[in-house]
Amino acid sequence: VESFISALKERNYQKGKIAIIENGTWAPNVIKTITAEFETSKDISFVEPFISIKSSLDEKNIDDIKELAKALLD
Repeated sequence: VESFISALKERNYQKGKIAIIENGTWAPNVIKTITAEFETSKDISFVEPFISIKSSLDEKNIDDIKELAKALLD
C-alpha cells in the first residue's frame, strides 16, 4: 500500500475520491496514515464511512461496505 500511495503522490494525484478499509487487527492506524499522506493534495475527498475490520468480517462491516460503495457512486 505504501508503494501505491507513493506512486499516486509522485503523479500528483488530485481531484479524486479515496475510500479506506483498514485491517484493524494488523494495521490499526492506516486511516490516520493515509489521510495524512494526502493532506497537501488538491481536491481530494475522503469517502466515509472509514471501515476498520477487526479479526474477521461481521454484519456491521458488511453494512458499512455497502454504504461506502453507495457513497463512492455519488
